[in-house]
Amino acid sequence: MTNTIAHLAQKLWQPAKCLYQEGIAYQYCLLEITWLLLLKMADDLALQDELLVHFDWYEFICHTESERFELYQTLLDALKSSDNVMLAGIYAQAKTTLTKPNQLTQLIDAVELLTDVEYDEWGEMYESMLEYYARTDNHNIYVTPSRILIDMMVIVTQPQIDEIIQDPLAGMGRFLVAADAYMKITHEASQDLPLSHLKGIEPHLLRQRIALANCLLHDVTDETHLPVQWDDCLVREQSHQKADVIFSTLLFDNEKAHASHDAALALLKHIYQAMKPGARAAIIVPDRILNALGPAQQVRRGLLDECVLHTILRLPQGIFYPHAAAAHILFFYKSVDKETTQQIWFYDLRSHTPSFGYHQRLMPHHLTTFETAYGDDPFRKNTLQQEVTNSYYISRETLAKMHDCLELSELNPNLDEDQVDNNVAELWEVLDDTLIELETLKQLLE
Repeated sequence: MTNTIAHLAQKLWQPAKCLYQEGIAYQYCLLEITWLLLLKMADDLALQDELLVHFDWYEFICHTESERFELYQTLLDALKSSDNVMLAGIYAQAKTTLTKPNQLTQLIDAVELLTDVEYDEWGEMYESMLEYYARTDNHNIYVTPSRILIDMMVIVTQPQIDEIIQDPLAGMGRFLVAADAYMKITHEASQDLPLSHLKGIEPHLLRQRIALANCLLHDVTDETHLPVQWDDCLVREQSHQKADVIFSTLLFDNEKAHASHDAALALLKHIYQAMKPGARAAIIVPDRILNALGPAQQVRRGLLDECVLHTILRLPQGIFYPHAAAAHILFFYKSVDKETTQQIWFYDLRSHTPSFGYHQRLMPHHLTTFETAYGDDPFRKNTLQQEVTNSYYISRETLAKMHDCLELSELNPNLDEDQVDNNVAELWEVLDDTLIELETLKQLLE
């Protein structure tokens, strides 16, 4: 069913490309599609009591275009005042950005393609659409990792049902959804998960709405708790409740996000200060904060002193397409009894790897060797040092001599990353650009 779900998600996302040509940004198209999806699913999600009296999706779509357009905004006005905390969050300050009745018709027609989707497949379908959105919207300053990368981070970190799991920059809530799915799989399905232990914070209102919808469609919700709050962890008053596990991505588009370097540093510092002793984290960070001097060096030193940074995964180029973000993943846990970082295991997925992009995307098998070498211990305390291809152990003494640099190419001057055929990488980039141009031309001709 996976191929069918992916195909339907692509069909659902297709009108967004047309509306973008009419001046409606992709992120607002995503929000409008989300609102309509929940209206269509009102019965399945037991939301009928929250809607207007006598609302029925099939009656709604049988109205004329102009009548539907007027009724749609009326529905949005009602839902943003809902007593249901999830709906009130998803429809907070809701006002359509569509300007013409026929634009709403395009989205409704796409939503109608999903009539045969089973209830337990909606979450997967929505996640697939979020992947299409992430690969389409190159104007978004936030860089979104793929679900494949998110799942790997969750699997090796092993969150447990009695732990407080946080994401201080929750984005579309994908780490929280993945953590919840992991715990449901690894524990008895009949056991109720304490959803109040899932805590995300997202400063961008639109993204917080999408995160709540993503959680709702994956049954990560209860009547009183919002899994993702609209807030800013860097300016809010600090909570006394610290985390057992933190997942997050601190990537911003360099060309569009001013002061993103400082934001990533501040968030990284916030993360390791918000952890309980013994808590663990898996964080995606941009390359640039791993070798810069000044404040970046101070934050890295704090991380090495207050936590045990045991593993750094160097990610391939192009996996965050369409953003050209270079990144690493840091795996660490908060020190207990003044324990500090003594040695770091670096695993290099970037060297000898062709650039990823539109055509060549990160797949589970690309991460299998790393997962196997990482082992079953999320702390990697008792893992024996093994001779693993493209991996290196570097001591804290060596790091200190290099200004606590954590960028592998600077720590290992003999790193052979440039041996990948650069002409091949450039060819992939040309093919990506050509395909995008052809798809745009196809849309104009349709």
